[in-house]
Amino acid sequence: SYIAPSAITPPEVSISHALPVVRTEDMFKGILICLPTVAGYRKEYLQQFISFLAEQKINSLMLYGDNTVRFCGHEEFAAPGAMAHSDLRELSNYAKQRHVTIVPSQPSFGHCPGMLSSSKYRHLAEDIAAYQLCPSNPATYELLDDLYNQWIGATDSPWINVNCDESGLLGICPKCKLRRAEIGPDGIYVEHLLRLHEIVIRHGKRMMVWGDMLLRMPEAAKRLPRDIIILDWHYDGHDRFPSAQFFCGLGFEVIIVGNGYQSSNIRNFIHYSRELPVKGVMNTFWDSAALVESYYYDVIHTARSGMHWAAQDSKLLACSIARDFFASETKSTCDALEFLAEQRVIMEQYPRLKLQVLNQLCASFQKDNHTAANNSTFASMVLDWLFMERDILSVEAGKRSVDSSLRLCCQKFGDIRFMPGWEQNSFGLRLRKVGLL
Repeated sequence: SYIAPSAITPPEVSISHALPVVRTEDMFKGILICLPTVAGYRKEYLQQFISFLAEQKINSLMLYGDNTVRFCGHEEFAAPGAMAHSDLRELSNYAKQRHVTIVPSQPSFGHCPGMLSSSKYRHLAEDIAAYQLCPSNPATYELLDDLYNQWIGATDSPWINVNCDESGLLGICPKCKLRRAEIGPDGIYVEHLLRLHEIVIRHGKRMMVWGDMLLRMPEAAKRLPRDIIILDWHYDGHDRFPSAQFFCGLGFEVIIVGNGYQSSNIRNFIHYSRELPVKGVMNTFWDSAALVESYYYDVIHTARSGMHWAAQDSKLLACSIARDFFASETKSTCDALEFLAEQRVIMEQYPRLKLQVLNQLCASFQKDNHTAANNSTFASMVLDWLFMERDILSVEAGKRSVDSSLRLCCQKFGDIRFMPGWEQNSFGLRLRKVGLL
């Protein structure tokens, strides 16, 4: 069974004083979003998001998805909402003009069901569930080589994230079983990373990889080239993150990575890592059906924390965002924004509390005067929350409350159809289902 990185305590590794401290202006300040599989974002919609990132001094946008770009020669596994390769190139050019780098993120071990669900590529699966690529099949590396090449051809990033997180199916197929008997599961994982590293280096890029599997096999981490960048992810609100010290101590460049659905997570991670020579910070948003406006608060949080490399007080940050972004400093607006950031996880665990708070948020924001654009931003935040907990919709009483909150939200903030990209998102279908569109 999989063990979350936060549950693993890596061995102590002292940090060499020779390691350089990265200057704040040179830091990687990134956001990761999932490209949708069903109804893809319009190119123009993502351009608007990129402009917002640039305004906030975010310098990298990582695009994730195993089958959400329509690669030439691999159309068979492209999702219905997959982005055209030509649109990816145009998007990258748009971002570059605004000093934002589009960073490819291609699953290359686990998390590959989109590719492996196609009958043409099913033979590359390590497991019967078609979740993980087989490292004993040479065709695996031929496929990944071509995908990397196409990503690289459409972007200007000096890096490519090969992912390889949550890839614990090591030695399942007959060939891999034999290899496992020779070198063990850790050896299989390291061999795979080294093969990917060869491909990435051949294309003139630097490899990024998630750090969770290496925390499970710390001795394996010592066998990897130090030009690999470790994406050290933790999605819980802990106070200590010794893994960052572990990877830095081994001589790797490290980017600390949090999850936007719990603001204390990235705040605590930055505070803990402030004395470490980390390369940067990234916040991740894994809901491929979300309107990107719902990420704005956490994008601003990441940008301001990364800019000063200091944890941001939640109340002061909420008031600052209320003033700068919503042109309001009333207590109701500040309190609502702080709730939005700090209580999201609690409300995921207690859906009925969530519905109560959402109604309070809508009521609070009605008291303040906002522009139409900012109304739509807040409306999308609320809508994202309402749909995040799927179980609510399966309970009739909860469904009635959701419908009520949706109607309240749309009445108070106007028809959300004027928000760019709504028709390309599952929100349109969901709203139509409850009679709001």
